[in-house]
Amino acid sequence: MDRLLKINGRTYKAAEFDVNFMCELEDNNIDLDKINSNMFKLIRMYVALSMGVDVVTAGKELTEHMKNGGSWEEVSEIMSDMMEESDFFRSKSKNESQTSSTRTSKKKKESDEAKTEVTS
Repeated sequence: MDRLLKINGRTYKAAEFDVNFMCELEDNNIDLDKINSNMFKLIRMYVALSMGVDVVTAGKELTEHMKNGGSWEEVSEIMSDMMEESDFFRSKSKNESQTSSTRTSKKKKESDEAKTEVTS
C-alpha cells in the first residue's frame, strides 16, 4: 500500500522497508535492535530515502517541518506503519520465528535425550 509523507508542503511516497532500505540503515550504523537509541537517525534516514535526498538535507527539512508546526509523531507513525506492512519484515519475522521454534525443539529434544541417558 502506498503511503504518502508530507514534509514542508511537499508530498513524497513513503519509502518501503526492503533489503535496500535495511542495507542503507546498516551502511549508516543504524541498528533496529536498538531502535530507541537510534530514533532520530532512523527517522532522518527514512525521510532522506523517501525524499530522495542525503541525510543532511533530510535533517534540515525535518527541522523546518517541525518549526512550521509539523509533528515528529506523524512521520514516525507513517514509518512504523510501513515497517508493519512490509512484506520483507513479515517474511523476516516469520523466518526468525520458525528458526527460533526449530532451535527450541532441538534443544528440548537434546535435553530429553540427555535426561534419558542419565536415568538409564
